[in-house]
Amino acid sequence: MDPSAASNETDRPAGPSDAELVASARGGDRAAFDRLVERHQDRIYGLVYRFLGDRERAADTTQDVFVKAYVGLARFRGEAAFATWIYRIAVNEARSRLRPKRGAGPKLVFVGGGGGDEEDRAVEIPDRTYEPTRRIGQQETAARIHGVLGTLDPEDRELIVLRDVQGLGYEEIARIVDRPLGTVK
Repeated sequence: MDPSAASNETDRPAGPSDAELVASARGGDRAAFDRLVERHQDRIYGLVYRFLGDRERAADTTQDVFVKAYVGLARFRGEAAFATWIYRIAVNEARSRLRPKRGAGPKLVFVGGGGGDEEDRAVEIPDRTYEPTRRIGQQETAARIHGVLGTLDPEDRELIVLRDVQGLGYEEIARIVDRPLGTVK
């Protein structure tokens, strides 16, 4: 087998495309939507966690994102990829959770928790080696990154998370956050 063909197979999700699953889900196939959730839930959770910095809030928000997507699936026009659409829902939902409630004082949200629990502040970076000092260094770096992200304005933080953490392109980010491409760049 050609090695390049094997890598292409692992890069693509197994089974039907997102567009095919969306079409099936619109037709009432609940299992098709479940596959979309399985395919995207880890990335959406990671995105939301980096905005909110709290595992429980991120899990609840991720669930709400998929509920909103399911309810709004009929309005999905397919002009952008499903992944872009669901990212947009996630960003909007995370933004709404960062806004102070009416009557509440200003609220500072630290990415990674800020609640004093060291485990909540660290980013979980998969370690492919068994070298303990390297793993400690990675955790310290991740904690520093979360600390710096927590000091940024929420709008700046979302752009950095989408570009540098999630690896999205500028055009896709512009569609997700609904800002001009030049502003995003």
